[in-house]
Amino acid sequence: FAPYFKMYTQYVNNYEHSCRFLSRTVQREAKKYAKFEEFVAQAELDPRCKGLKLSSYLIMPIQRIPRYQLLLQSLLEHTSKEHTDYGNIEKALKLVKQVADHVNDAVRRQQKTEEIVAIQDKFLGKVEFLSPSRVFLRQGPLTKRGRKNDKLYEFFLFNDLLVYADEAMKGRMYKLHLRIPINSAFKVEDIKDDEADDFGSREHQKHEFRIVSFEKSFVVFAESEQVKREWIQQLQACIDAQTAADKSIRRDDKGELQLRAAPILEQFGWNSKCSVCNVAVGRRSRRHCKACGRVVHNECSTRRMILEGTADKSLKRVCNTCFDTIRAAKEAELAMKFAGTGLLSPSSARQVQSLPAPARPMRPRSSTVNQMVKQMQQQQQQQQLLLQHKQQPQRRSSALTIMRPPIPLYRVRHSYQGQREQELDILKGDVIEVVERSDEHMWWKGKLKGRIGVFPVNYTVEIPVN
Repeated sequence: FAPYFKMYTQYVNNYEHSCRFLSRTVQREAKKYAKFEEFVAQAELDPRCKGLKLSSYLIMPIQRIPRYQLLLQSLLEHTSKEHTDYGNIEKALKLVKQVADHVNDAVRRQQKTEEIVAIQDKFLGKVEFLSPSRVFLRQGPLTKRGRKNDKLYEFFLFNDLLVYADEAMKGRMYKLHLRIPINSAFKVEDIKDDEADDFGSREHQKHEFRIVSFEKSFVVFAESEQVKREWIQQLQACIDAQTAADKSIRRDDKGELQLRAAPILEQFGWNSKCSVCNVAVGRRSRRHCKACGRVVHNECSTRRMILEGTADKSLKRVCNTCFDTIRAAKEAELAMKFAGTGLLSPSSARQVQSLPAPARPMRPRSSTVNQMVKQMQQQQQQQQLLLQHKQQPQRRSSALTIMRPPIPLYRVRHSYQGQREQELDILKGDVIEVVERSDEHMWWKGKLKGRIGVFPVNYTVEIPVN
């Protein structure tokens, strides 16, 4: 019968919940559970209860398996090895120990699950941290260096996840800011107090360390050196465990990761200078390069490209220096790969097409855009009138039919996401009907999927007319 004792697992998992219900819920809501309390009081006065309360009976199934184990151990100690029942007692004791270990493991898993659920309940909105193999390890405050200023967050560490959040409702609740998976691409790096930071400055806070990942990379600092060491050790232990279990990360021939981590963003300051032109940047004319993380002028970061090795395949705005460096490295890599082979093969031609997208042309002025929008509206009205005229019955005419010139078509070579209402969202492979060309700038008016708007013509190539 020993294997059947495993059915006690569910009862053991719910035991603490039952005790909390009796001690807290029933007492707080006495009016609601008045009949239940009256029934329990009468039952406890019954002679068959032997003066024991309900809580005493609830714990008896919990104590049953350990009592069986103690009984068999005592029986085995007082039984001679030559006795015929010695082997059966020894076998029964082994089975009961296995059942006890099974129940204890289930209780520990249930406690870990309840701990994660309790953390979930502290967050505003719909937040889901529960996972079959997830274990909560640590919680504590850390100050994160942001792009504008430093800010204190509450960090939550799981064996495969790092979460940080803002305090809400006067510290009683939390608002999720970001969740970062811990895998073999996740890194934690120590920053010594006398060491220069990522941007060459030695004027930084004490007890700092880096958190590097594909989603986001940043610098945090703890309140003391001991707290910093504890965080680094626990993070590194999680990384080592996940690296051993993670087999899906792509690596090259040397065993190095083929993925790009998100850059650490340089913090804005009153004396911030552009990393390209080395001129002071203002509040309205500054931004971060998505490749190196440094502060640059808008005019020094007019180019966009797809950063290889990142999960996000959209076009990222980068500084001119990073654009030229990455593009030159890619071209040199392709040149070395196909050196001496003559013409590029179809497969290599596809790789050449996947080079970073060209620089996005400068947008026209607002007045020009408004004028183009008015022209679009007028053209749409003319098309509607023409369509209504065609639908009306017409007399046959002997006049010759005039052949209209074919509509110029352009195929998209690089994807682009419109950042204004008048700009089209184009994907690689889309075909755009050109409505109006412009010789003044590289933004043409076109029609795509029934929508008329402007698009950067240098992201497309003309389809020749057969």
